[in-house]
Amino acid sequence: MILVAAGGILGLLGAFLKPQQFGLSYLLAFMFFLSICLGGMLLTLLHHLFDANWSVATRRITEHLGWLLPVMAVLFIPIGLLAKEIYPWMKLSPQLDHPLHAKQPLFTPGGFALMAIFVFAVWTWLAWNLRRHSLAQDK
Repeated sequence: MILVAAGGILGLLGAFLKPQQFGLSYLLAFMFFLSICLGGMLLTLLHHLFDANWSVATRRITEHLGWLLPVMAVLFIPIGLLAKEIYPWMKLSPQLDHPLHAKQPLFTPGGFALMAIFVFAVWTWLAWNLRRHSLAQDK
């Protein structure tokens, strides 16, 4: 517990001293764990799509991995707060860069936040429904 507390304090210290480096490191770790959660949800989707008998033994594990997506949504908050430090396109003027101007509604801090909320809401709804159908199947 002492090491976890010390690591947390050092992480917060790094966030204030070098926010860009902290944001990039946090983004890398976040994407690693997000890929595990999305992989679990994909395997659950495949199980329900093909109704395979062999995957029944692993279905609960993949459902639990997919059900961690709401937790990942909460863990996304530091990325949203540090987005201007992490993503260089958020600092550019859309009038100077044509591709950025063409995608301006998406490539703004507000558009980025709305898209993140939408994506995490869809993933959460999908994980919840897959788990609900699985529990109904068990009955």
